[in-house]
Amino acid sequence: MGPYGPERIYAPRRAPAERAKTEPATEAQVKYLTTLAEKVGTERFDAEFAKVTKMTKMTKGSDIEPRTPRQRCSTAAKRLTKAKARTLISALVGG
Repeated sequence: MGPYGPERIYAPRRAPAERAKTEPATEAQVKYLTTLAEKVGTERFDAEFAKVTKMTKMTKGSDIEPRTPRQRCSTAAKRLTKAKARTLISALVGG
């Protein structure tokens, strides 16, 4: 479209979202997810974590393995990307 097309306007807005798909979750996100896991329980955390990791395998992005039986919630949360951590937080808070 040229220098005045939609790429010029929307590309800067899309850049942070694209980076969030590959960057690891922040410490604040991991801490909040750990707190949420304590509040909602590990069973619910496991269910939502499985949904998020399943969505990751279906779409392009990092390959995040499901949580192992004896793995702590904080350790599992550290493996998430920023975008997937945001998705998991929304699922746990809204659910």
